Amino acid sequence: MTTRRTSRPWVMVIQVLLGLIALVSLSSARVPRAVWTTDLGTRTMFGFLAVAFVLLVAGLLVGQRRGRPVTPVQVLLVGSLAMLPFVAAAHLFHPEFSRVGLVLGPVLAMCIAWVIVGMQQRVLSVTVLVALLAVAGLALQAGKAVRHGERERVQKRLVTSYSTARYALKLTTFEGYIPRPETNQGGLTSFRDGYLVVTGDGDLYFFRRSDDGQGLSVDRWPIKVPMNAAEFAAAAGDAVNLEWFRTADVLATESGGGFRLFVTHHFWKADQQCWVFRVSSLSGEFDAISESPQSLHWSTVFETRPCVPLQTQYEPKKFEGLFNGGRMILVGDDELLVSVGDHGLEAPGYGLQSASSQDPAVSYGKTILVHLEDGTNEVFSLGHRNPQGLHRGPSGDIWLTEHGPQGGDELNRIHRGGNYGWPLATNGVQYGTHRWPLAGSAEQVAGFEEPFMSWYPSIGPSNIIEVTSPLFGDWRGDLLMASLRDNSLWRFRVRSDRVVLSEQIKLDERLRDIEQGHRGEIVLWTDAESMIFVEPDDDAASGEALYSACAACHVPPHPNTKAVGPSLQGIVGRKVASVEEFAYSRSLQALGGTWTRERLDAFLANPNKYSPGTSMMFPGLEDPVSRANLLDYLASPAARLDVAPPEPITK
Repeated sequence: MTTRRTSRPWVMVIQVLLGLIALVSLSSARVPRAVWTTDLGTRTMFGFLAVAFVLLVAGLLVGQRRGRPVTPVQVLLVGSLAMLPFVAAAHLFHPEFSRVGLVLGPVLAMCIAWVIVGMQQRVLSVTVLVALLAVAGLALQAGKAVRHGERERVQKRLVTSYSTARYALKLTTFEGYIPRPETNQGGLTSFRDGYLVVTGDGDLYFFRRSDDGQGLSVDRWPIKVPMNAAEFAAAAGDAVNLEWFRTADVLATESGGGFRLFVTHHFWKADQQCWVFRVSSLSGEFDAISESPQSLHWSTVFETRPCVPLQTQYEPKKFEGLFNGGRMILVGDDELLVSVGDHGLEAPGYGLQSASSQDPAVSYGKTILVHLEDGTNEVFSLGHRNPQGLHRGPSGDIWLTEHGPQGGDELNRIHRGGNYGWPLATNGVQYGTHRWPLAGSAEQVAGFEEPFMSWYPSIGPSNIIEVTSPLFGDWRGDLLMASLRDNSLWRFRVRSDRVVLSEQIKLDERLRDIEQGHRGEIVLWTDAESMIFVEPDDDAASGEALYSACAACHVPPHPNTKAVGPSLQGIVGRKVASVEEFAYSRSLQALGGTWTRERLDAFLANPNKYSPGTSMMFPGLEDPVSRANLLDYLASPAARLDVAPPEPITK
């Protein structure tokens, strides 16, 4: 008579522990975060699953000792009884628990229990198999932790150059100073002598560049945006993209020794089972941030209406938080303008009677003017899809950028009461088609505002500013727009109510926000949590680099081609309009005399003003230091003014 060799008790305990690890880690495969970082409700449900698994193994062992063979039917019967409390708890206490986990968990539990109890005679094989499943599950969870966790990153400073039409730029990038958040977006604002960043998760970081520009100090504030993402995740489960529930922007104001912050973010109203988009505010003394953060309290300045449920009786779960907008600007001491995206509510449903962007009673798809003094608000403009950029220039013009569907991204100059057409008017089309199905008739769209500029294909425009910095004299008055999809900085020159110049500056980064810096530089915030400081390259201010623009006309591009303008060799001290083979304008011929440094300086500052009617197309060089450097080079005997200098370094 032979006896069946069975596992020793301690081996069985190891196998069960390995089985528990494999079960929980693999059955949570569809949960977006590592299981130990999920909300309490989700962790509790996996705890129920673990207890049910232990009961299942125990039940099979008891049956086996009573002489009942471990068959698929036996496993199914005992497993159904053991898993019943887990399934019941999910329906009663956590109805939004992952449907995949609710099915996959019991199935995996039964399979692993069958292997452990039913194949005890193969101790080594069973142990190795369960261990491999546990390792695979842990690897899956570790991958989630690496992608989503706040791990330490290597801090790096990179300096690169990029050549534009007017400037050779120096880009100083600081990487790895802010941990990767769970979700993108967030924003950037000037704060005191540095900058404040809010991440998509609602964490706040203050950073300051060193005086020599080589270093960066970053401090995480002990304050977090009041965004209840865990409660939303518990309600939504894995039916929607949880990464779209996020913080959109931050704006800071200062007065005396105090400050006031505004942030835009989503908020879940658990008592009503619906979500809104909010502006929250925090104010206090500067010292309180580090010394007594517990004394600072958030207040709600504005929230959208209506509160939108995740699903309705006739519609499945939906949350298009990707289309949130969320930019803010102050248009007066007590008036805050906020852009609110339509959140994908372009058609009736989810408690709305019409397309949200066209319904004046609904906040979505609008810009909202909030009166801070009394807390009231009003619709400023409507017909917007996903307004990701908002800026008020020195002239009072308000610029707004927004994302279209497939194509149709827009730059708009908005005004109070303007209707910008979405979703009845757009230059974009439905994804994968050649038309937009909600487009209105010619009569319906006749009263809508046309885009100031539009793109096809999409470029994903983000925030926008108007350049006023003395560092960029040739860009003064131009618009600079960050973009996401095409990883570029765009420069627009607006004249006579139209864009007369558009320049793409390809930086290979998803540019989320843009700010004009304290020293006149341009500061960019990226989706990789990097800070980029953009300034003219020091070498670009040298006379030789500035001469490269002159050489485009004053040096023949090829030996057999005549130059547009006369050679500048010996220009300092040379008689005006004296190169014989060139036909000068009457205005230059009338000047007479010689080119002194003083006369050249005045001419270079504004050629048309100094010599009205000149054929010189150059608009002028505003910066006096740059003009002096150029004149030094033109007067230098070592200057090679009949040969174009080499191109500036490109990135």
